[in-house]
Amino acid sequence: MLKSVLALLLSKFVKRSDTEFIAQQSMPKRWADRIVIAQSKKSLDGTYTAPCSGYVCIDGGNNISYIEIGNGPRSRQQVTSATTQVGLSWPDVYMPVKKGDSCKYVAAVFEGNSDNTTIYFIPAIGGQIS
Repeated sequence: MLKSVLALLLSKFVKRSDTEFIAQQSMPKRWADRIVIAQSKKSLDGTYTAPCSGYVCIDGGNNISYIEIGNGPRSRQQVTSATTQVGLSWPDVYMPVKKGDSCKYVAAVFEGNSDNTTIYFIPAIGGQIS
C-alpha cells in the first residue's frame, strides 16, 4: 500500500525519466549503525578511511571555533566562528565519502567548552555515493 501511494505521488510531481535516478540515491543508515571515530571536549584533528560508502559527521560541542571535514581541495565542508569571543553552539557538518576514501577532520574549541564534540561515520544504504 505505501509503495503504491509513493508511486502515485512520484507520478504527479516527478518526470518518469527521473524516477530511476531518484531510486538510486544513497541515504544514511540508522543512528544506531554509526561508528564513533573520536569524541572529546578538547580539539580533535585526524584522518579517517571509510570502510564502506557513507557519511563522516561532526556534531560539535557548545563553544566551537572551527570544524571542517574534507577529502581534497574541491571536496570540503566547514563552519567557523566569526569572532574569537563567541563560539558556535552545537554545529553539525556532514561529508559523503566513498569506500576507501580518506577524510581529514578538524574540530577546534575555545576555552570553556563543556560538551563533547563527536566525530562519527554512518554507512550508506542504497545507491552509490559519487
